[in-house]
Amino acid sequence: MSEVSNAMNNTLIDDDVNNNGNNNNYMTDEQTEKLNFLERIRSKERDIAKVKSSIYHENDTLKTQDLLLDELLKERNALVQEHKYHEAIINDIQSDIKHIDRLIKERNAEKTRIQKGINNLHDTQFSPLKDSLDEMRRSVGLPPLPSFDSERTRYQTEYLTQRLTEEIEYAAPTGKQGSSSGTKRRR
Repeated sequence: MSEVSNAMNNTLIDDDVNNNGNNNNYMTDEQTEKLNFLERIRSKERDIAKVKSSIYHENDTLKTQDLLLDELLKERNALVQEHKYHEAIINDIQSDIKHIDRLIKERNAEKTRIQKGINNLHDTQFSPLKDSLDEMRRSVGLPPLPSFDSERTRYQTEYLTQRLTEEIEYAAPTGKQGSSSGTKRRR
């Protein structure tokens, strides 16, 4: 911009010299045109400086956006990888659930088969033998054998008592820790 000012001053000085040293305060049309032309140049130089500044500013903004975009893409890729990892875990869990369901179905079928076998043994072998044995025992004055249901009830009671004892022993360390932490909280 100072170049334009210098050019304007030099042009005016040259014009003064060309006018044979006339030092009048009025400008000629030619001088006015040159002055206006130089003003337009100065104005356009200011405009181009503003545009150039805007370009630099927008370029910096673009670089910032590129950095942000790179960070977002990295984060997205990390999330996709994490999603794939969790998806693989879920697939493994679903596979395990299907396997367990298959085992449960097989165990239920086996349980049903065993129950039918038990019922068959009870009805076809145990009951006729017991009835025959009870008849023989009564004939010699002995009491009949206990019923199958009473023996089964006794067996189930023993089994459930054993399971309960095992559960209490298994839960005992957890229970002790819970009660001691409760004691600590009260203090």
